[in-house]
Amino acid sequence: MPEDIRVVENVTIDLERAQGRLRNLRPVFMGPVLDDLLATEAAIFANAGGVAGTDKWEPLADSTLNRKTRNARSTRIMVDRGDLERSLIERGAEGQVARMVGPATFEFGTEVTNDRGEQFAIYHQLGTRTMPARQVVPDEWPDEDVERWGDIAVEYVMEGRL
Repeated sequence: MPEDIRVVENVTIDLERAQGRLRNLRPVFMGPVLDDLLATEAAIFANAGGVAGTDKWEPLADSTLNRKTRNARSTRIMVDRGDLERSLIERGAEGQVARMVGPATFEFGTEVTNDRGEQFAIYHQLGTRTMPARQVVPDEWPDEDVERWGDIAVEYVMEGRL
């Protein structure tokens, strides 16, 4: 009989711990999920799009290449000073958005600004009448990533391991 009581106590303690972890998924999102997001963004920039459901980026117009060369800026697509790229590929970079907005809700993106203090990533993401869209963040993350993150979350909640 005392063994039965011990088993019930262990199950209760394990369930209480799992319940506590379920109420705070921050370690999952700010750990392995963020690492995956940053790695995916690095691949998007390294390959000029065409990764994780994003379209391949249009080449720069000759006028843009000339301006970037004249101003001693990078001639890579989507990179001028590198602020936008850094904000999406380096943990904790200026302008990076990586935050919990609820116990199980995570927000990722960028709020990097130009010299006039304007956020500009949206213009690249959606395009303008004079600039083609060049997605820097996928509209939807690939299913295999989302499934892997779900598996990581389950392992964390049930076992406490990341």
